[in-house]
Amino acid sequence: MIGPSLLRNDLTAVRLRLKLDGWFGDLIPPDMLAEWAQHHGRRGFLAAASLLNAKTDHLSPVARLLVRKADNPKEVLSQLFANLASGTFVGPISSHLEGQLSILKSWAQDEEPRIRSWAEATITSAEKGVKHQKLLEEEGKF
Repeated sequence: MIGPSLLRNDLTAVRLRLKLDGWFGDLIPPDMLAEWAQHHGRRGFLAAASLLNAKTDHLSPVARLLVRKADNPKEVLSQLFANLASGTFVGPISSHLEGQLSILKSWAQDEEPRIRSWAEATITSAEKGVKHQKLLEEEGKF
């Protein structure tokens, strides 16, 4: 019932995704979620990745499985990284970005080559974002 609803293009689907993003996927057995994602192609992989908690130094077994099985693992990793920006936080934006960068650096040490190379390639951009944000904050323009 949830699977087809996630892939719809209406307000109900948007609301459902907002409620389930970042945690629900961790409750589903990895093989089941990966099979569902494969069955639905690119949209399935992105939807499945959006359901996972990526706010950890090490990706979960289900996230790793999605990366291995995806035709385009970079898209899945980009979605997982985008999950880090979801939710709320307090304090300077630069501190939040530094936390994301720290997680990204942990991913760059991953044993999975696809995860490691994607993270290594993304670190430079993330470091530039932190630097830029700190400059804005220093100038009072954050």
